[in-house]
Amino acid sequence: MWQHYLKTGFRNLYRQKVYSLINILGLSTGLASFILILLFLQHELSYERHIPESENIYRLVEIQRPAGIDVQHVAITSGPWALALRDGLPEVKAALRVMPVWGGLYRVEEKVFSEHYAYFAEGEVFRFFNLNLLTGDPAKALSELHTAVISETVAEKFFNTSDVIGLTFRYNDQPYQVTGLLQNETRNSHLKFEVLLSYVSAEEIIPDLRNWEQNFLSTYVMLNEGVSRAHAQENLHKMIDMQMNEMGMADEPRPEMYLQPVRDIHLKSQHIKFSIYNTRGDIRLIYLFSVVAFLILLIACINFINLSTARSAKRAMEVGIRKVLGAGPGNLIWQFVGESVIMVFLALVISIGLVEMILPEFNALLGTSLVVDFAGNWIFNLGLLFLLILVGLLAGTYPAFYLSRFKPVAVLKNATGSSRGSAGIMRKVLVIFQFGISSMLIFSTLVIYNQWHYMLNKDMGINYQNVVSLHTQQGAMDELQMNGLKHDLLANPAIVQVAIASGTNGVAGSQGHINAIDSVPVPLMVRYGYVDHDFFPTMEIPVVQGRNFSREHGTDQARAVILNQAAVNALNWSEPIGRKFENPFNPEEPFEVIGVVRNYNYYSLHGIIEPAIYLPHPQHMRTILLRFNQMQRKEALQHAEMVWKRYFPEQPFGPEFAIENLERQYRSEANTMKVFTFFSLLCVIISALGLYGLTAFVAEQKRREIGIRKVHGAGVSDIVRYLQRDFMRLVFIAFVIAAPLAFLFVSNWLNNFAYRISIQWWHVAVSLMAVAMVAFLTILYHAIKAAGANPVDSMKYE
Repeated sequence: MWQHYLKTGFRNLYRQKVYSLINILGLSTGLASFILILLFLQHELSYERHIPESENIYRLVEIQRPAGIDVQHVAITSGPWALALRDGLPEVKAALRVMPVWGGLYRVEEKVFSEHYAYFAEGEVFRFFNLNLLTGDPAKALSELHTAVISETVAEKFFNTSDVIGLTFRYNDQPYQVTGLLQNETRNSHLKFEVLLSYVSAEEIIPDLRNWEQNFLSTYVMLNEGVSRAHAQENLHKMIDMQMNEMGMADEPRPEMYLQPVRDIHLKSQHIKFSIYNTRGDIRLIYLFSVVAFLILLIACINFINLSTARSAKRAMEVGIRKVLGAGPGNLIWQFVGESVIMVFLALVISIGLVEMILPEFNALLGTSLVVDFAGNWIFNLGLLFLLILVGLLAGTYPAFYLSRFKPVAVLKNATGSSRGSAGIMRKVLVIFQFGISSMLIFSTLVIYNQWHYMLNKDMGINYQNVVSLHTQQGAMDELQMNGLKHDLLANPAIVQVAIASGTNGVAGSQGHINAIDSVPVPLMVRYGYVDHDFFPTMEIPVVQGRNFSREHGTDQARAVILNQAAVNALNWSEPIGRKFENPFNPEEPFEVIGVVRNYNYYSLHGIIEPAIYLPHPQHMRTILLRFNQMQRKEALQHAEMVWKRYFPEQPFGPEFAIENLERQYRSEANTMKVFTFFSLLCVIISALGLYGLTAFVAEQKRREIGIRKVHGAGVSDIVRYLQRDFMRLVFIAFVIAAPLAFLFVSNWLNNFAYRISIQWWHVAVSLMAVAMVAFLTILYHAIKAAGANPVDSMKYE
């Protein structure tokens, strides 16, 4: 029986090559898209899943409500928190402190290296993050001063050997002894460890790590088995209240702290303003991609259903004969579902080949390293098997039931019905649904692209064009060295301006309170920026009140500060020049406001412009900014490299284009736009394939009617309009239904931005035109072919 069904199934595939090819192409494209998205979702959802006790591990986060700035969640805490939680909460089994190693150089004899994934950490780090030490004792490896653990990759780079226990390297001229070799980590985690330095070494370098007021690091806790987060947080708040009372601070505002599950860090940290790492995923993308994957698969299945029911007339005689010979509905359903599974299997095989071909480009698009691992990923293999059965049943069940309901007598009399019956109505509904999805994706893609383009091109108040930043990893430069460096860089006319600051945007990333002396003492939370007198002119940021920092004023470095307009507005000052602030570095010499700069977006357009204060303190400036002549970029970089090697011979020359840093801030939006564009195109292609096949069926079904119309004088254009009329009406209905849904989706997405575009009428018009044009061109071929046919051929058997 099954052999007969298989034989019949393959015979039908062969006899109806065009329909079979369209079905298999549509299904394979849809399945390939679905598999690609599944691989991405599997990758994103795997973060921290390799940690045995991950469900009990949390990161400490503080909610800050500073004056002048929106409420913010900060995952950077002070050092004493870990000890307080470890000793003060019985629910806490263990606590861990991890702090990035900011900059600095690593020396092994005469060789100099830089490492990005380096942290000061306590010994609990191996347990918290399930790190595997190949050599060394996890309990002791990071317990002593000036000890270090390095990865296999770093061991080869530093020492050209994996036998590293007892060897030493120097970090910032301090020798560190290697006490452990860390296995290279391939599993996904929000922190990547290549170099681990003992935390006690950090306390030696930065005594303020013991200060409750100084936030430098991330604090992690491991709760006892069975303890809920809600219970632990409740007791955490009680502990804070008790400590505040003991310190005589009962009337002071309490720190608002909560525990974030470590499994949520990668995907659910969009609300976190500051953390010790910057790369993160986005749970909204997961939801979005999941919906897109489902919709693409649904469109592919709709194609299959439409074409299967459309060609039912060609199978009707077969069904009638089988029923006359005793086949029941169950036999017929199994036969047609089996044929569907065969076709899905063929499409699945092709789709896997497509995935292998597309995967490198997909990885480049999203910045991932996804692989199809059949041998080592049994979950993926089970998923493919489940997908085969699911799609086979989903795509084959309705056509099977529809075909099995044919009446033998009616079939043998050639009276199976027309497209006006239930099957015809179902096909129309499915076409509407199919093009509705395509319309939504095209509309959304257009708006997302416009928002991304707007963000990249909006005047942010700072000019990143033709600017290169160089970051020194040595200690702060003195004024003499800074002046000499600038002079030598400007010796080449290709470099037109040079400035030195704490960051490319002028802001260091740190924040703190400032207290005005000559007004109501309400502390204002501000961003700190450290810049020299050339920064604002170089980055084309105008001073709108007062003056800029200047060499001509000898007291500027000790006393002068500049505010942005947001800070002035938050302080409600009409005349800020000459106003004074407390100086935490020298209480006897308060800061004095000498100028106000125009507001500019020093971060991305996701957030509002916050109050900022700028100080000319060279000890915090390690970023050199060069504005070069656009036509002489190559000469500027060559000259900059020559000067760099003279001033910093041990540091690699690593120029970064400021505009590229800006674009990286919108990487998530860029990825969303690219993925939406890619999958919108696929949806349109799949829908067009289905419409192509369906049009061929309708044109064939109506060939007699078309012949009669031509005999009565209808021209080619009349026949084309006649055939396109019904389909274009369906496409228009689909768009009318889809447009409001797409509008709601993109409106909600745009709410993530402080600065956003408005949805315009032309977004709707262009989307409708795009969908209509695809449908029109798809139908046109068969319409012209049918209109050009000889009417005698279609009516000679009448």
